[in-house]
Amino acid sequence: VGLLPMAAAGSIPAMAALTVIGGLSLAPVTVCEFLLVRECAPPGTVTEAYAWILTATFGGSALGNALGGVVVSAAGWRAGVLAAAACLGTGAAIVAARQGSLGSSVDHTRGAD
Repeated sequence: VGLLPMAAAGSIPAMAALTVIGGLSLAPVTVCEFLLVRECAPPGTVTEAYAWILTATFGGSALGNALGGVVVSAAGWRAGVLAAAACLGTGAAIVAARQGSLGSSVDHTRGAD
């Protein structure tokens, strides 16, 4: 949702301001991601789980940049912003649909490692 206003930017300064707004969620999302990994990874596998999360994050970023470049070249920067928002929305929908599937595997009594 934070990315959608960027598609309406009419100037570079407006785009810069809207980019900051869109990026405000990056740090909290990353913290939540790492806390979720710590909670869900079986004991003794947390370090490997963090490595897989980073691999997926950087691999996804590389793929997203490559596909974004194709979209921007073919349809313009606004289409690229909208495509990014659509991908993030799809990811959020998948997470929402699957959130119940973690219920039985997470030990909420476990403390910090």
